Amino acid sequence: MPAKTPGAEPPPPKAPASEMALALSIAVLLDAVCTAKCALMSVKYDGGVSAGWRAWSARAESSLGFSDGVDAGVSQRPARLPGLQPGWLFGRQVDLSDAQWRGFRTPFPTLLGAALVTAPLVAVARRTLGPNAMPAFHALYGAVVAAYLHGARSLWILSLLCAHYCVCRVFAGRPRIGLAAVWVSALAALAAVQYTAQDWSFAGVGLPFLAPLDAAFQGILPRWWVHFNLLVLRLISFGADLHRRRARDARRRTKPEPKTRTKAIEGEAIEDPANAPAAPAARAANAPESPETEPKTNRRTVPVEASATKSTLLKNANARDYDSLVRDPPDSIKYSFFEYLAYCLYPPLYLAGPTAAFDGFAPQLRNAQTSHSRRAVFRYALLKFGLVFLLLEVWTHVVYTNAMAVTRVWTRDGISGVFGPFEVGATSLATLNFMYLKFTVMWRFFRVWALASGVEAPENMLRCVNNNATILGFWKGWHASYNKWLVRYVYVPLGGAKYRLINAWAVFGFVAAWHDKINHRLIGWCVVFAVFLAPELAVKEIGRKLFPTVSSRDTVGFRVARSFMGAVNVHVLIAGNMVGYVVGVDGLDELVRAYFARGTKDALLFLAWSLLTCSAAAHVGFEQRAGEMRVKARDQRASAGKAAKGS
Repeated sequence: MPAKTPGAEPPPPKAPASEMALALSIAVLLDAVCTAKCALMSVKYDGGVSAGWRAWSARAESSLGFSDGVDAGVSQRPARLPGLQPGWLFGRQVDLSDAQWRGFRTPFPTLLGAALVTAPLVAVARRTLGPNAMPAFHALYGAVVAAYLHGARSLWILSLLCAHYCVCRVFAGRPRIGLAAVWVSALAALAAVQYTAQDWSFAGVGLPFLAPLDAAFQGILPRWWVHFNLLVLRLISFGADLHRRRARDARRRTKPEPKTRTKAIEGEAIEDPANAPAAPAARAANAPESPETEPKTNRRTVPVEASATKSTLLKNANARDYDSLVRDPPDSIKYSFFEYLAYCLYPPLYLAGPTAAFDGFAPQLRNAQTSHSRRAVFRYALLKFGLVFLLLEVWTHVVYTNAMAVTRVWTRDGISGVFGPFEVGATSLATLNFMYLKFTVMWRFFRVWALASGVEAPENMLRCVNNNATILGFWKGWHASYNKWLVRYVYVPLGGAKYRLINAWAVFGFVAAWHDKINHRLIGWCVVFAVFLAPELAVKEIGRKLFPTVSSRDTVGFRVARSFMGAVNVHVLIAGNMVGYVVGVDGLDELVRAYFARGTKDALLFLAWSLLTCSAAAHVGFEQRAGEMRVKARDQRASAGKAAKGS
């Protein structure tokens, strides 16, 4: 048998089936009750529902508990809820109160048509023009789409891109100042755009011949600055990757490599963002109670002789997936202006992402990705995008909690005691679920478009939002491509795990400022997560000391304690996201008052019910991750056994 890796800890044993069945039953049942509560609450806001159905729904909602009863007179009159529009399912209205979702759903037929037309055209261009012409083709493709989206105002984007490209070409690779120059250039552009771009005019430039552009075609999305924050991530990625390549080349010139060697596939090995600690803290995956990431592997190496042909190297590079390209970028990347422009303006990823690193994106311009077959892309589009889209359509026709949260219905319903702890908790959880479904649909559509066009981008939503019980685990699975970007370009350069808590403030602060102009909502969001990260890490460290071995963690007491702490974290996640993206700090104060509107006893009773639900869900999630660890350990043993037999 193959020897065990020194220091490797065996995966946790499987929990008893009865224990898992009990936890799963509690989680499913109570979550179903919570969802039913939200659906029944929503009926009274739908003017198309009959009075009899509205009255029955009010009685059913009251029967779910944690309620003082319902005023029958009020239940007969539909309350007005801004954001509801005529729908197409069940004779119900649809909740389109979220501007992002409305902005995606309304023009979706146009977006779908664009994807169906452009993906085959790109494939034809690859065959007819050849690999070397594709960066220029994609640059022109992106510029044309940008001109259609923003009209004459796309010239502002091109000007900012050119200015940053010049800064990168001049300073990237220079010790001490190269990376700083890249960041200063990108952040200066971001600040200028966020605070002043809406006032920019061509007449104000001082060149009279540009003045007519202010009255020219402004595109279908004239507010171009709304999407510029995503563009800034690409600006930083290009400059940082160019800086890294030049620094590597400088080291190679000063220290020549032997003619026969073992080297990483065509590039310098860097810490893999997929395996690196998730921003903003490291080593969370090593915690026995939350096995969320894989062990680190710095590079994948293959023997390469000095006489290896360039075509052989390119063939090896083309067969690799996105993550391996990011780890070991091929020498075929030229960091040219066409590659840069194509990367920044790539249409499938331009409006919403996912966020791809330049080193992982650029090689796919010349040669289409091969890690996903056509059948796999079709299956992904049908199952992982199409079914979630359908689920979201059903959700927004039945559950109006996002509109309720945005309009803060508890400020008016709370007067008559209709809104209490159950309503607050159910609304908050359902709103977070809506946000998850919304972003999943949007990001997966654009990822499918990119895959069909020959470019693999990272998956953004790795786990269901309800399958996360730690702050670190949540941000590894929610907007995962952005998390990888933060690890690669912010967390690791600042020292990584060595200064984890300090870096937590830097990372969350950057995220808050990057999303939009600095405001009280995002500052509150940053404070919530940065403050609660330290206790989470401290509890994990205490857990390692109190339960140092696998056998000591194979007890009911440990699993219950772990699940309870996970439930507390779930409440922090819900509160933090409600503060940052829905109601703000002042709205949170209103929610707290509504939570205690029926007295402390009811509030504490519902809190216990909520903790029980979240503890059961956390237990199921932790055991699922433990099962993934066992499968991985088994596969590693099988691979090691085959390697031992081969040698």
